[in-house]
Amino acid sequence: MKRNLLVLAFVWAMLVFALSGCFGAGVEEVDPNVTPSQVSEGPRMDTEGQEVPEDIPIMPGAYRLDVISSGSQINFTIDGDIQSVMDYYAAELAENGWEPTRAPDSVIGVVGSMSRQNAVGDVVSVTLQYNSNGNFVTVTIAVSRK
Repeated sequence: MKRNLLVLAFVWAMLVFALSGCFGAGVEEVDPNVTPSQVSEGPRMDTEGQEVPEDIPIMPGAYRLDVISSGSQINFTIDGDIQSVMDYYAAELAENGWEPTRAPDSVIGVVGSMSRQNAVGDVVSVTLQYNSNGNFVTVTIAVSRK
């Protein structure tokens, strides 16, 4: 009997946890006066005041920006498809002096990645994960400075 109650409590807790994501839990509020089309460049600072390095572009329309360790890791979400985000970063990183490394750019299913290096040997890696339920891409940019 005691074991059945423990199993029932565990199943109930897992069900509540799983359903909490279906009803808007954890959704950030967005400024209704600013649309992605009004932004010429993505945000340059997260809510904690951490700034994105100048040579790292942030795609217009980015939200949930999180800058970690003085810009060595940048996370954000962008609405759209994975190939558009890959194309944006291929072009924008090149404009900022980042050249392709030996590792080829790749998109396999819902995951994409690219790696670039600048003239002084700094390396930037961009990892993308597409969420088809919400039609958004989670972007992680890791920067390793010489």
